[in-house]
Parts: sequence; C-alpha cells; structure tokens
Amino acid sequence: MNEISFKPRDIHILPGRVRFELFGLKHNAQIAEKFEAIFSTIDGIIKVHANSATGKVLLFYDAEKISLEILSLFIRKFEEVLFKKKYTAEEQEGIQEHTEATSAIYEEVAAVAESPSMEGTSYFEAIPYERNTTASEERVPLPLALSVTGLGVLGIKQLFWGRSALARHPLPFYLSGAIAITTGYPFLKKGLQKFEQRRKLNLDLLLGASSLALALIRENLIVLAGISILQYLNWKRKQELKTDTDILDQDYVSPEIESYGRRMSRFGIAAAGVSLAVTRNPLSALGVLLAANPRPVLTSTEYTWKQADYVARKAQKCLPENGSMYQLSQTKAVIFDDASLIVHNGNIREETDAYFRELRPGTMVAVLKNRKNVDLYGLASYLYDKYQLNFTEINETFPKQRHEVLFVTEKIINTSENIVSFYPSIEISKLPELAKSCHQARQLDKLVKRNARLTSIWNVIGTIIAAPLYVSAPLINLFADGLTLSLLSKAKRWTERNLGVEKKELKHEGHGNVEVLPWHAMDAEELVTYLQTNKKHGLTDEQIEAALRTYGYNQLQSKKRPHWIKSYLAQFKEFTTIILGTTALLSMVSGHLFDGLAMTVILMLNAGIGTIQERKAERAVETMAQFVPPNCVVIRNGERKEIPADELVPGDIVELEAGDRVPADIRLIQAMNVEVNESSLSGESLPVRKNVETVGKDEALSDRTNMLYMGTHLTRGKAIGVVVQTGRHTEMGHLVSLLSEEEDQETPLQKQVTSISKTFMKGALVAGAVVFVAGLLRGNSISQMITTSLALTASAIPEGLPMTITIALTAGIFRMAKNKSLVRKLSALETLGRATIICSDKTGTLTKNEMTVKKISTVNAEFNVTGDGYNPEGKILDENGMEQESKELEKLLRIGLLCSNTTLQQENGRWGIKGDPTEGAIVTLAAKRNILIDNHNRWKRLHEVPFDSYSGMMTVVCKNEDNHKDCYVMSKGSVEKILNYCTHYQKNGRKYPLTKDIKEKILQKNEEYAKQSLRVLGFAYRPIEHKEGETCFDNLHEQLIYVGMVGMIDPPKPEVEKSIREALELGIKPIMITGDHPITALAIAKQIGICDGSKKVITGTELEQMSDEELEVIIDDVCIFARVTPEHKLRIVMTLQKQGHIVAMTGDGVNDSPAIKRADVGIAMGQTGTQVTKETADMVLKEDHFGSIVDGVKEGRTIIGNIRKALGCLLSGNLAEIIITSIAVIAGMPLPIVPIQILLMNLLTDALPAMVLAVNPGNKTKQTKRQEIADASLYKQVVTRGVLLGAGSLGLFALSLAGGASLATARTIAFATLVAGQLVQTFSWRQADSKENIRDWSKDRFLVSALGVSWLSLLATIYIGPLNGVFGTVALPIAAWAPILAVAGSSAVLAKPIARMFERTQPAVAPPRLSVA
Repeated sequence: MNEISFKPRDIHILPGRVRFELFGLKHNAQIAEKFEAIFSTIDGIIKVHANSATGKVLLFYDAEKISLEILSLFIRKFEEVLFKKKYTAEEQEGIQEHTEATSAIYEEVAAVAESPSMEGTSYFEAIPYERNTTASEERVPLPLALSVTGLGVLGIKQLFWGRSALARHPLPFYLSGAIAITTGYPFLKKGLQKFEQRRKLNLDLLLGASSLALALIRENLIVLAGISILQYLNWKRKQELKTDTDILDQDYVSPEIESYGRRMSRFGIAAAGVSLAVTRNPLSALGVLLAANPRPVLTSTEYTWKQADYVARKAQKCLPENGSMYQLSQTKAVIFDDASLIVHNGNIREETDAYFRELRPGTMVAVLKNRKNVDLYGLASYLYDKYQLNFTEINETFPKQRHEVLFVTEKIINTSENIVSFYPSIEISKLPELAKSCHQARQLDKLVKRNARLTSIWNVIGTIIAAPLYVSAPLINLFADGLTLSLLSKAKRWTERNLGVEKKELKHEGHGNVEVLPWHAMDAEELVTYLQTNKKHGLTDEQIEAALRTYGYNQLQSKKRPHWIKSYLAQFKEFTTIILGTTALLSMVSGHLFDGLAMTVILMLNAGIGTIQERKAERAVETMAQFVPPNCVVIRNGERKEIPADELVPGDIVELEAGDRVPADIRLIQAMNVEVNESSLSGESLPVRKNVETVGKDEALSDRTNMLYMGTHLTRGKAIGVVVQTGRHTEMGHLVSLLSEEEDQETPLQKQVTSISKTFMKGALVAGAVVFVAGLLRGNSISQMITTSLALTASAIPEGLPMTITIALTAGIFRMAKNKSLVRKLSALETLGRATIICSDKTGTLTKNEMTVKKISTVNAEFNVTGDGYNPEGKILDENGMEQESKELEKLLRIGLLCSNTTLQQENGRWGIKGDPTEGAIVTLAAKRNILIDNHNRWKRLHEVPFDSYSGMMTVVCKNEDNHKDCYVMSKGSVEKILNYCTHYQKNGRKYPLTKDIKEKILQKNEEYAKQSLRVLGFAYRPIEHKEGETCFDNLHEQLIYVGMVGMIDPPKPEVEKSIREALELGIKPIMITGDHPITALAIAKQIGICDGSKKVITGTELEQMSDEELEVIIDDVCIFARVTPEHKLRIVMTLQKQGHIVAMTGDGVNDSPAIKRADVGIAMGQTGTQVTKETADMVLKEDHFGSIVDGVKEGRTIIGNIRKALGCLLSGNLAEIIITSIAVIAGMPLPIVPIQILLMNLLTDALPAMVLAVNPGNKTKQTKRQEIADASLYKQVVTRGVLLGAGSLGLFALSLAGGASLATARTIAFATLVAGQLVQTFSWRQADSKENIRDWSKDRFLVSALGVSWLSLLATIYIGPLNGVFGTVALPIAAWAPILAVAGSSAVLAKPIARMFERTQPAVAPPRLSVA
C-alpha cells in the first residue's frame, strides 16, 4: 500500500526572491499554468515562473506589499487543493478557473493570517510525497533472484567443472520437455487453464516454478537467461506502474499468431505421430513435438508487447487511457465523440491530420455526434481521397473488439458510465503525440511478424531434422530455447532503443534548469532589480554564496567521458567487426590457428583506430577552456577587486577594457566606445560596436549590441556590465554542450558495408545449412559435414572486406597528405566522395578574412584597387586602367595612415596586421602607393579623439616635425557623419564650398558602394595652427574639408570560383552559411558562382520562425543562410541529412564546430582555423584552399571505385566456392574441395590481390563519377563471374572423375581452377571502369608482384611434396593445365559480354540530376 509522508523541501530564499519545490508541479504543465495565472494576480508579486520540468517555482515579490509569511499561506492553500484533488474521493473540480480559485484562496489566507499562532516560513520546510510501503514491490522477487544467481553460479561451475551427473540425466530433460510442450501448444494450455479454474490452482505459478526448478537441476544456462529476462520485466513493470496495467484482460497475441499456433499444434501432433509410427522411437516423436512447438513466437510476442508498454510508460510516451502499444498496432476503427473534432472551420484539424497519416489504409472512422452540422458526405470523400480511410456508420460490420477501437474525445472524464471506461480513449489535444506512438507500434508489429516468420522456418526445418533422428531431442530443445532467448533479447533491445527515454535535442532555451530570459530586451534598471544586485556596490557575500549554490561555478564542463577501455570494447559491437570475429573463431575451430590469429590482430587494430577517432571530441571540448580568462575585475560589497573568473555568478558587476576577454555572458550598463571581436561565436572578423541601448526581443545573436558573450574580447573602449549567465548556461557553454553530444550516426560506408556483410552473412549461413542438411541426407558423416559446412561458411563470409577497406582508405589518406590535406578520420575521404552538399562558412573559407579596399572615390575621380588581403602588392588604377597621380588620392591615403592605430607587418613570409581589420585595409591601401609609417615617422600625433558610436568618427591631430608648420585635423568615419562636419571639399588640390548638389552626389556614390556590399569610410581634414606646448584642442570637427571615400570588402579567395564551378560539375551543391549580412553574403555568392539569383536567401530570424517541416520543404531551394548562430548551422546540417543528403561542412571558427562535428564530413581550415575546430574536424586543409575539398571528393570517388573492384573480386570468388561445394553435395558427388583447401584459397585469392586492387597504386587517374560500392551492375558482374568460374570448376571436377582420375587428382584440378580463375579475374577487375589497356596495368609492379606471389604459392602447394599431404593435393601433369587455364580465362573474358547482354535487356534509367544554383 501507499502512504503520504513528508520530505525536506528544496528551497532557496533571497530578499524579494524565493525558489521552491511545489507539490504536484513536476511533469504537469497544467499545474504550472494555473499557478502562474493565480499568483500573478496577487498584489505584491512581481514575477512568477513555474517550471514543470524541474517541479520548482521561481517567484519575485515586493516585501513591502506582501510578507513571506502571507506568501507561504497562499502556497499552502494551493497545495491543499491539489492534494485533495489527488487523494480524496470527492467529486470536485480541484483547481477552478483562476479568478474563482484566487478568491477562495484569499478568503482562507485572510482568516488564517489573523490568527496569532502563525508559524512564519516553517511551512516551507517540508513537502508531501507518496511513499510506497509495500516491501514486496521493492524487494527483488525470489524467482528473479534464483534465476540470476543460478545463471551466475552454474555458469562459473560449468566453466571449471562441467555439468553434474544429475544435470545430464534424461529424466529432468523429459520433464522440462513436457512443460515446454504443455505451455507451447495452445489447446493443451487452454485445457490446463480450464482445469485451473475448476481446481482453483495457480497454474502460472506451478508451471513457472517447475520450469525454474528444472532449469536449475539441468543447469540449462539458456533457459535460465530467458527466465531471468521475463522475471526482470515483470518485476520492473510492477514497480513502475504500481497498478494492474493488463486492463480488462488485455490480450497481447494477435489473432494471426494465435491462428498460427493452432495450425502448428495440429501439424506437430500429426508429424510426431508419423515419426513415431515410422521410427518406433519415442525420442523421435518428442523431438518433433519440441521442433514444431510454436512457443518461441507465443512467448516472445507476449513479452515484446508487455516490454513495449513498460518502456513506453516509463519514457512517458503517449498511450490511450485503457490502451496499450499492442492496441495501437491493432487499431481498425476510430470513433470521434463529435465531428467537430475532425473538422474545424472547414479544414481538417492539425491534431487529427497528424494521426490520420499514421493509420493503415482502410481503417474505419466514425462519429457519435454532429453538433456543428459538419458535411459528413464531403468529409467521407475527403478522408478516402487523402488518407484512404473509410468513413462509416457504427453498424454490425463495425469492429467490436476493444483492442481494435480507439475513442477520441475533447476531455476524458473517468466515470463508469462513460465509453472511456471500456474502449481505449484519448483526448484530441494528445493525438499528435499518439501518432508517434502509433508509428512505433506499427514498427514493433513488423518485428513481431518477422519473429513469427523466423519461428515458422525453425518449426519446419527443426521438424525435418528431428524426424529421422539426425539431431537428438535434447539438441532440438536447446535450439528452440536459444531461438526463444534470441527473440526476447531482440525485443528488449528494440524497445529500449526506439521507445526508451529519448536523448533530448539541445535547445538553447533550456540551458539546464536555469531560466533564460531575453536579457538584451530588458532595460538596465529592470535587469538590476531582477538580479537583486546594485550598480555601485555589487553583490554581498551572502548573495554570492547563495548564487554559487544555485548556479555553480563559472566553468565550461563537458559530459564525463567513459574510460578508454570501455570505448575500445564498444568498438566490437559493429556488425563488420562481429563478422571478422566470427570468421576468426570459425577458422580456429576448423584447425587454422594462424588465419584466426591474423584476423584477430586486424580486429584489434580496427578497434584501436575507432577508439582514437571517438575520443578526439574530448580534446576539442578541453580546448574550449582557453575562452575563459583566469581573472576578472568585479565590484563586490562596494569594493573593486580582482577575482578568479570561475567564481563569477549572475548579478556580479564586471569591469572590462580593451584587450580583456569576456569571462561570462554580460549585459552592458555602461559602455564607452566599446568594440568587441565576436568571431568565436559569429565567425565574422570585423569588430562589433556595443552600447547600452535596449534591443528587440527577437534580435539575432549577432545583433544584440548591448550584450557581451563569454570567449569574445574587447578590441576598443571600456565597459561595465552585469553578469547574466555563467558556465554551461552561457552561449559558449551551449557550444560545449553541442560538441559534447554523442556521435552515434553511422557513416555511409559503415551502412553499406554492414548491409553487404549482412546479406552475404545470411547467404553464407544458408549455404552452410543447405550443404550440412544435404550432406546428412546423402549419408555423409556428421563430423565431416560439420567441418565442411563450417569451412564453407567461413569462406563465404567476406571477412577480407573490413581489412581491404581499411587499406584502401589508408592509402587515400597518404595520397591526400601529399596534397597538404590532413585526414583525421579513416572513413572521411570515402564519405566525401559521396557528398551531395558542401556547406561552407563564408569568412575565412570562401573569403580571405582580410578586409581589402576595392574602390576609391573623390569628387571628380574614381579608382579601382588590385590585390587582395593584407599583402601590399597591388595597384591603384584610374578609370582608364592607368596609375595616375592625384592630390586628393595622396591626401586620402595619408589621412588613412595617420588616423589609424593598426600596423602592417610580415611574419614567416605572410603579411598580416596588428589591430583593427578595417584600419588594416586602409594601411595596406596606403602601402600600395608606398605611403608607409616608416616614411612618415616625422609626423607626430598630438591628440586623438577615439571612435565612438555617437559621433561615428575617429579624429587625430598630427604635425609634421620637419617644418613645424604642417598641422592637420584628420578624420575618418561613416560618410554621412563626415559630411555633417564638412563645409568644403577638395578638387585638384584646391578647396571649394560643399554645395547641396555636391553633397548629394557624394551620398549617391556612398549608396552605390553600399549596394555592392562594400563597407564605406569617408575621409576629411582641416589645417590648423599649433603653437609648441599647446595641449588644448577645441572644436576639432568644425569646417572640415571632404577628400573622398573608400569601399572595402572581405574578398573571395582567388581560386574559389574555379573550385565552385568544378564542384557543380561533379554534381555537388555548395551552400553558404554565414553570420554576415545577407546582402554582403549574396554579393560574394554571386561573385564566386554559388548563387545566380534564382535561389533563396534565408536569415537566422526567418529560420527561427520555421518549423522543421517547413525548412525541409524549402531547403533544397536555398543557396545562402545569413545571420545564423552556431545552433542554426547545426540545424541546417541535420535537416539536409534528413533529406538524404551527404553533407560536408567547412569552417574555421569555434562557431562552426558543432555543425562540423555533426556533418558527414567536417572540414577545418588549417591556417585560419581555431584549435577547437581542427580537433572536431575529420579533415584539415593545411593551405585553406577550397579546391582541396574538390580534390578530396575526387580522391573519395577513386577510393570507392577501388573498394568496388576489390569487393567484386572477393565476392565473385566466394560465390564460385559456394556454387561448386553446394551443388556437388546436393547432387551426391564427392566434395570437390576439402576444408583446408577452402581456407588456403581464401588466403591466396582474398589477401594480396584484393588488397592491391584496393590500393590500386598503378592507377594515376582520378575517378569523377559518383557510384556506390555495390549496386545492381556490380552484382551482375559478380554473379556472372562466380557462376562461370564455379560451373566451370565443377565441370572439370566431374569430367576428371568420369575420365578415371583419382578423387585427389580431381580435387586438385578443381582447386587449381578456382584459384587460377580468381587470379585471372583480378587482372580483369583491375581494368574495369577505366580506359587503361594491358600495357598500362602490366606496368603496375605492385599488382604483378602480388599475383606472382599467389601463383607461386599455388604451384608450391601442388608440386612440393610435403605441402601435398598438408593440403590434400597431388602433382598435376602439364597437360592438365590447359583446361584449367581455359576455364579460368573464359570466366573473365566471357563475363563482360554476358553482363552487358543482361543490362541491354533492361530499360535504361537516366541517373538523377542534382539541381544546383
């Protein structure tokens, strides 16, 4: 039973602020809404936020208007109402409409408040909770304890001492077999259930206890494992649900499976009778009964659906009232309480639409009422046309079974008279969530049906094997128990993976449980009040201590990573690794220890490489620590002090100046000429001007001009601000959380290799089973057939595939390294070869990340500037393309040089700047006319007015110390601001009054440059008189003389346009993703060929307003995403992947790292990229050339071509081995090749030749065609070559025997033909899909050497005496090689025309064309 107890309440109280745990709030959004609605109306409460995710409330109040004691009374009354609603049987509305509830609460509080015995805040000390006092539910059940303990103890015992005599005695087996038959055959089980009802016995308990006891006595570990799983599920379901969830005798086995159980019962009884009559052996009949037993599917089906219910409810999936996952899979009819629940204002409701899309075609839909007179005839037509659903009346044909019907209503009221007390029911608002559960239920139903098919195959094959006593009854029972356990395990894995608690997508709004408010939209006073701080005095020690408890330290911490050993062991879960391990085991079991050990070494090396790749993300997150400064200056307790930055808390007042790195997310309250480099977040290198003005709530991150973010740094000015977020709750912390997400997606290569391996694994197992059964039926000994089938299975498994792929990828990595591209992840190149989209950051990737002046305009002339970046090589040309002298130009360049605090410098042969990028562009421009600081060192700066956002200008006073006469005021800034202070302009070296027409002309030129996405600066000056020692400079901005303007841009890299064009030719669409302005991005995109004007440009703000579905619809028509945040970039990459694209993401900044990590291939720039980006990326370009990406695509496609050839070589040889062995055994012929020859053949033909094909060092041409590793064309080649070689080898074997040759000679001929054929085909595969002729590939010394080694090995095994005995061969006469070489050669020569003939018989399908901008 349950009882109500009390526990300490989680509460934090600060002056005017309280955060506390509220009874009933957790996971209940309705309670959160009611609480906020009620308490926001109470006088004195400033703000209230109820968080249903954490179950806590944050409440701000005015202590002068309402005391904490009165507030606690309101909260107590609210909780009492909740408590009564949950635990009393009275029919009441509980929490009423908030106006009525507020009135009732006020009355009660007023009465209590007058009482003198009020106990202050003591009410907050405890909170009621429901405590389960039933010890049996908490204690591990005895059957579970016995089965798990028995499994462990008996497993250890058998490992060291084997099974006991009692366990080997047949009696326990007979008893367990009887129980298995009784519980598996439906008619026997129903008979026992009737007996149970008459005798009032607990049959389940009796049979369960008997099964457990017999399993323990027989020491049957497989049965014990199955019992443990079932017992554990039942125990956890009871714990989780605490009620009987099998409502109204819920069924969990579908009629189809029940029908199959009945059919197999009849079949099993009949087959057992026939077997007994023929063999006269009861063990044969018992074996047939056990083999035909449908128990595996019946047991696993019931377990699967119960497990699904348990996991779904635990994960809080949406399920109907009185319903289950099984019921959702069986729904045949949906009844709506009213037609208005389907249609609203003439349209299908969104909630209903989502659910209808998941229903099976033909599902019936009906309504009970039609209060709003919906057109039912039109509705019926629409439902059938759009969803293939049948709108019908409730009549005799309507489904009656409760699990086949779902009832949909506006509001569920749990009364016994209501329809919801019987049928599974759901509220209309929950239908979209139910649609997801419905989809999962249908997928699970497919799994159950697959299990049923697998069981039916076993029932038939098991019966065939058991009837003639080829396999004993205990072994049949072991197989059946193993199948049951396998199905249980599969169901457990599927439900936990697909129905378990989902890994939440990281949403920025969450940031843990700390509230995230639009700090940038709050004015300074409101912010200071909200955070309970003081501008002058800061926080007190008590506030700091409380805040540290609430928010923690200001540290960037990632999720704790598992130990490297755990990561290493996890590598062995991959399917190809399992194949390699299985093959290694089979090789060792069949006597080939060396082969098994070699494959084990390869297995361990592959796992080591995978571990290293996985753990690189840790280094990336650790590198993020560089963005948090060690110390910072704060105001606390009225004192200015320096503290460690990790001790900052929200509410701290922080002082910053130029050169400081921002230690947390800060809202400015004072700013003097502040500029901040935000490239770590936005990726844009230009400093951003900051101020204290409030901005709109929906402004993008890069436009929040009153915020400073952790990891950015001040390049100019001084600032004072309030800390609003710290540690993992900051924007930089959010980046860390994105980087810390698990990488669980498979690469395209892994998916395809797994698919190929699974296909051939199944084929190998089927071939091995067929050969085994056929051999037994033909009278071969069991030992011989076990060895042969194991060897054949081992040979058919493409165990060389993982190793071949690893070698091919490694060779490609070395080739890319020569081209100065570092590939950090083994499969990255192959994935890049498949890429359909390249998402590229603009700044530093497509552009140089170096501002460059391109245009100069004076009143009477215009100049074009050549050269890019900070390299001072270039020319300033007039409109005729000539270098002309101009006094205005010279004056402009001198102003630009002297009115600047940035220097141009050369380091390690590379030009760069120290200072502001905009000023760097101007200094570089001056250097192109040899106006350098070195030849202007006689000019002395007397005064400076720094840039500020109000004036929009920077002004200096400079004097030439050579003549002591030339003294000028020099200004630069926005053209509009400069013109406001100008009264004259200069033309041809002379001064003229600035008229309205001239001013309009200048502004038009400014607008023209701006439309070209140029950043424009104007220049002006005024001569002044200055006396030595004078320090007072007044009215500097008066009567300035306008000189001209410059237009600058971050230019594209010179080779980018060519690379973009080449990418388009390869069928790859480039997309620009940038934090820059859309106009600037579009100008660059048009210049380099990414966008031609027909595609869309989407901003981050527009992206925020789109749903995932809307984005998926338009994303293929977008060429530019501008003004985006790191999270936007991540969302874009994920959406493209959902659309089926293989995405490569390039970038250089920290802001690119999450998207780079998520992309199929992440590419970092080596020169401009941050260390975080490089650690995250799969590939690093040492020279930052976009063309290197295109080279990587070609290299990847070449690797795919090489792997394709190696795969074809492997599979065609394996197929030939399967054909010759299986056909010979089925036809009753002797084995053409013995197990030792099969394994030797794999070594000679799969090892060196396939590896050389994979590396293909002699091929100097690059593949540009996109193709798959395996497709229909390859499989046609494989089948053709395999059939020709297998049939030819078998024909020579049969002819040799018919010609009187010994069996050993015939086997040697077959063996030599298979090996020679595969070696000849290696040459043929080498030439496939290439224009090379025999002279080209014959020069490939690697291929010739590898094949030479294999040929010599083949001849050695045949003609060297000691090896004859080992491999079962004999020396062949020279004449015997003629037919061997003829068959071997023809299998390669004839394969091509035959395969082409098959292709001609099929209609050609045009390859899909990629639509690109």
